Amino acid sequence: MHGLTRTFLALALLSACGPGTDTSDAAASTTATTSPSTGPTDTTTSTTTDSPTTTTSTLTTTTTSTDTTTFDSSTTSVDDPCDPFPVEDEPCTAEGTFCNAGCQDQCSFCNILHCENGAWTRLEAPPAPCLGCDELCDYTVVPMCAGGPPDLETCVAGCNDAMAGPCNVEFSALRACAGPSPTFTCDAMTRPLVAGCEPQFDAFYACSDL
Repeated sequence: MHGLTRTFLALALLSACGPGTDTSDAAASTTATTSPSTGPTDTTTSTTTDSPTTTTSTLTTTTTSTDTTTFDSSTTSVDDPCDPFPVEDEPCTAEGTFCNAGCQDQCSFCNILHCENGAWTRLEAPPAPCLGCDELCDYTVVPMCAGGPPDLETCVAGCNDAMAGPCNVEFSALRACAGPSPTFTCDAMTRPLVAGCEPQFDAFYACSDL
């Protein structure tokens, strides 16, 4: 009876407390997993500061000064070294300048003054080989042009008048072109003409209303 009672008690205790638990391994495991690390810990603190960038632009202005000389035409005049016409051997400053008194008559000597080495020096340009009236008329009357002089005397008189008249420059150009031994023919208006000198003869006839 007493043995049966102990058996029931044992079963009751087993049922109430459950099977036994080995806590040694659990404790060891708990220690292994929860133990804090004792090694050194490096702590790096990184601080980044964004500083605003300020750009300063400096404008440099360069001023260039240019000196300009302006001549006032109302107060400044340019002297003509040939006006008045210079005198030979007088001093001059326009080195290399040539001055002439016109020199339109090709059958006359042309006096030219040249500014050379600080003084006016005379130069003479020789005339073209122009015939005088007596020689010229000897050739002029040969073709006996209807619009020309009828005889030698009339030709010479008319030639002298032309040389002294208002058309003397044109007449000198005609004579210069004709040369020392001209050959006269008659033009379309039956006037005396030297071939090759048509412009000079036409200018003289137009000036003389012939």
